[in-house]
Amino acid sequence: MRQRSTELAWKHTPDTNDHDLPLYNSRILKLYIDYLEKKHPLADIEAILAFARVRRYELDDLGHWFSQRQVDRFQESVEQQVADRDVARKAGRHAALSQTGGPARQYVLSLVNPTTAYLLMPRLYRLWSKGATVAARRLGRNQVEIKTRPAPGVAEKYYQCANRTGTLEALAALFTGKLAHIQHDECFHRGGACCRYVVSWIPTPAMTWKLLQNLILPVGVLATAIGFYALPFYQGLQLLTLSAAAWLAVGYYTEKIKRADLARRIDIQGNAAQDLLAEIDAHTNDALITKEIGQAATGVTDVDELLAAVVGILEQHLNYDRGILMLADEEQDHLEFRAGFGHSREDEGYLAGHPFALKGAGPEEFAVKVFKEKQAFLTNNLAEVKARFPEHALAAAEKLGVNSFICLPLIYKDKAIGILAVESIHQRRPYRTRDLNFLLGITSQIAASITNVRTLKKLAENELQYHTLFDTAISSLYVFGDNGKLIDINASTKAMHGYTLAEMQTLSSRDLIHADSLEDFDSFFDTVSSGRTFIGAGKCLHKNGSVIEVEFHGRAFTIGGQHRFLLSIRDITARKKAEREKQEVQEKLARAKKMEALGLLAGGVAHDLNNILSGLVSYPELLLMDLPEDSPLRKPIEIILSSGERAAAVVADLVTIARGAASSREVVNINSLVEEYLVSPEYATLKTIYPRVHLYARLAPDLPNTSCSTIHLKKALTNLVINAAEAMEDSGEICIATSNRYLDKPLKGYDDILVGKCAVLSVSDQGDGITPEEIERIFEPFYSRKILGRGGTGLGLTIVWNTLQDHQGYIDVISSSGGTKFHLYFPVTRKPVATGPIPRRPVADYRGNGETILVVDDEENQRLIAGELLKKLGYTVTTRPDGESALLYLQARQVDLLVLDMIMEPGMNGRETYAAALEIHPGQKAIIASGYSETEEVKAALRLGAGQFIKKPYTLETIGMAVKQALAAG
Repeated sequence: MRQRSTELAWKHTPDTNDHDLPLYNSRILKLYIDYLEKKHPLADIEAILAFARVRRYELDDLGHWFSQRQVDRFQESVEQQVADRDVARKAGRHAALSQTGGPARQYVLSLVNPTTAYLLMPRLYRLWSKGATVAARRLGRNQVEIKTRPAPGVAEKYYQCANRTGTLEALAALFTGKLAHIQHDECFHRGGACCRYVVSWIPTPAMTWKLLQNLILPVGVLATAIGFYALPFYQGLQLLTLSAAAWLAVGYYTEKIKRADLARRIDIQGNAAQDLLAEIDAHTNDALITKEIGQAATGVTDVDELLAAVVGILEQHLNYDRGILMLADEEQDHLEFRAGFGHSREDEGYLAGHPFALKGAGPEEFAVKVFKEKQAFLTNNLAEVKARFPEHALAAAEKLGVNSFICLPLIYKDKAIGILAVESIHQRRPYRTRDLNFLLGITSQIAASITNVRTLKKLAENELQYHTLFDTAISSLYVFGDNGKLIDINASTKAMHGYTLAEMQTLSSRDLIHADSLEDFDSFFDTVSSGRTFIGAGKCLHKNGSVIEVEFHGRAFTIGGQHRFLLSIRDITARKKAEREKQEVQEKLARAKKMEALGLLAGGVAHDLNNILSGLVSYPELLLMDLPEDSPLRKPIEIILSSGERAAAVVADLVTIARGAASSREVVNINSLVEEYLVSPEYATLKTIYPRVHLYARLAPDLPNTSCSTIHLKKALTNLVINAAEAMEDSGEICIATSNRYLDKPLKGYDDILVGKCAVLSVSDQGDGITPEEIERIFEPFYSRKILGRGGTGLGLTIVWNTLQDHQGYIDVISSSGGTKFHLYFPVTRKPVATGPIPRRPVADYRGNGETILVVDDEENQRLIAGELLKKLGYTVTTRPDGESALLYLQARQVDLLVLDMIMEPGMNGRETYAAALEIHPGQKAIIASGYSETEEVKAALRLGAGQFIKKPYTLETIGMAVKQALAAG
């Protein structure tokens, strides 16, 4: 009956060196376990192995040997669980008879007879045990004497004698099918000088039949002779025939038995040969792996590269599904994943993101225990060993789905620097001690290589070692004598300049150093001769004339008693280029973010201001319609209207910044816009403010046309001229110029190329100029260089920038102490210039005929303004404050047209209201209004069937024409 005891699991025998010597081959315990599993299935094998401190994989390794202490504890645990005092002897019998007896059993079966097998026992026994000496001699045809004595210092136990007795009994059964008889009168464990076994056995069937055949021949001859003498001739002849037939029959049967036995032995030998070939293949593969790792280690100077090579070799040659290499960090705080194979990206990400803590009081990962205890571990079944460790110790293994694995420390000079773990998800074969021992050899080599690489790296950082690093250095190295003569260069130097050493020794510094950096390099010898380090950056020249950006570092050193000067130069051209590109990208990103943020702000502000300005723009129009021409109120009302329009222009600037708000495009010639500006009220005002500033134009006569928003282009020109005048303060000249340009590469700060012809508008002044730092900021919203007290919103140049962005153009600024030039590049078009401005429509063109209109807006004043304008035009108007109330109204009656504000908070917006209205009255007509620019929601409403989108603030003409056209449509 199975017995399990926690006390038994920790029972311990006194420690002595002799008890721990490897004496007994793993075959003994493996076959013992095989016997227990077959004959005593209730025995807890794992508990027995745990108590004996034996691991499963050790049983499968023919090269593994156990100590006296381990086999004693094994037997002790077996006797606790199995109620059979003769279990050791029976296990010995099983060991000889089992099909899993291994090479020893195969060798025995290859022998001719039991006698030979027993006489070879001294040699065979060494395959099983080093704990005793064996002697054998023959006593008779089927009898031998075997004597054994424990080896010096070995405390052999009685159960081992019993186990040996069982093996000797069963050895004869391999040939005869019957157990041998053992006479054991003298026993070392009962006070004898040795254990003496007299072994007797019955002959084998083949031997018996052979003996019978040998007897038949003389008996037959004798009987035949007597027959011929005493009997008639024909009876003598019959007797001869009968004797010969008997002899032949027995001989045939004997040969048949011998052949069957021979076939069985040949088959066994074939299996043994196959096992031997497999073992040879394994050793050959091991040698190949060791060689490849050695070659990889000698050619690598980077730890990660070395580890990558090692795991690549392991993956290619070894029968493991996955593997990892982890190293301790410099502070010995964590084990970090550095290389591996067979893992998914997710698993590698988990390993890389979860280093194992080496310090702290919390539970430790199993790999940490291997690292700290510097003891390798092997298991062929994670579930079998899980109970022997703390819950957290195998967390990573379970996370990664490990089944069997080997984990080994990387040790160099008794110091652990990391671990190697290999494992199988779908185990192909059980891991053995041979695998462990082989990997231990690899880990020692890996650890030594890692240490060497680290030492070399540290040496390179602290002290220049010319003889070892010179020719392989990535940096360009120049060695000068104390007289300043160039003595040597490395391969990197030859590649960087394109010259050989002999050629460079004939050149001057001007042939190798860029003119901008000559002064810096000229101080090299003075600096290093005084014991200082020469550090800096500059430019070198290649033989082909190309410029190379470099960092340089120089120092004096002594080698072989001679003074030398070393100059190390690193090519940083690619890095500098990448840094510049990165800076440009960051600048553009920062600018884009600022513009985006301002766009959101400007859009919201524009919406609110447009609502506010509606009263200042719309009501004056209504009042002027009702006033006679000679009314004294017309002038102040017109001033109010003009102020409202000016405020609306500022809002338009904000909308321009918000992007996507450019007015409709038309084909114009920029020359005509410049000419219009020169006769505009804005220019007249500028001349009044800056009377000593002279402005002139230099316009290209063949300037191509461009498609643009004339409003925004005029605004951009006005802002640039105002900025130019303010930059000069007292006096100076401003030039407005146009020109043709052809671009085939992007300007600074742009990625896209506007290939082809461009129309260029330039504004230049004679001011103090703009610093490079300020140029980076002048296009930022609200940034201003104006002194306190002057006007301006800080949006002027921002509007210029956004105008160019909206027109897919470029802007370039060139500034110095003598003035600043702004160049605006616009794409050109072959289309002709549009005809003159569209005349203002008379009110009669958009007057209504009493149609019913429902105005929906969450702003009360917007509802009132829209209502008054539409009533003035002859429409019947009803208003509602939100979409929900408008829908209730529409459920009871129908209207000719809806005027819907797009943004109505917190309820339904204009698009949602219109969609719901269409469900009530399919085909319902509507227009959309908003203080924002046209958005995706507006476009969605137009796709639903809304007639037009109009911008606030309302004017009589814009709302009148929109309503008229929407009613006339469809």
